[in-house]
Amino acid sequence: MMTLSNILEYKNAELALYASLLGAVLSTVATIPQAWKASRGSTADLHLATFVAHFISAIVWALYGFLIKGWILFVECVIVSILNFYVCICIVRDKCASSRVK
Repeated sequence: MMTLSNILEYKNAELALYASLLGAVLSTVATIPQAWKASRGSTADLHLATFVAHFISAIVWALYGFLIKGWILFVECVIVSILNFYVCICIVRDKCASSRVK
């Protein structure tokens, strides 16, 4: 009999490990350029709501990774949440600085 747990159960743990490592690296690497750009004071074209949503999403996924003992997911999401939080701080910093100049 086909059950949901049978469908969701994976048979190749090594493949799952490599897939999770690849996803973690790509997700982290994709966030680094935005954090680098924000650190240089170039946040005019970055939207705060987007990065707040990414930050909250990363925190929730980190919690999920912690609860299921998915340490690759947990560590990756903690790193990405820190990067997104940093971008949020830079966006707010630049908005405050530009409002003082006006």
